[in-house]
Amino acid sequence: MMRLLTGSSSTSSFKFVPRSVAAFGSTVLVEGYDRNCSISWVHAWTVTADGIITQVREYFNTSF
Repeated sequence: MMRLLTGSSSTSSFKFVPRSVAAFGSTVLVEGYDRNCSISWVHAWTVTADGIITQVREYFNTSF
């Protein structure tokens, strides 16, 4: 994934396909997997009561 994010990879696409979505107060967690790249990922979003995303954190597991 680091090669994709830094531009050193010739791969130009990555599919964010959610497997699960869970909300805990103002935090929304989305878990997914990309079979083509063998990468698991989690997005953690902080959302206001108006539905505005104020923070996004991404976590990737490339150890498969």
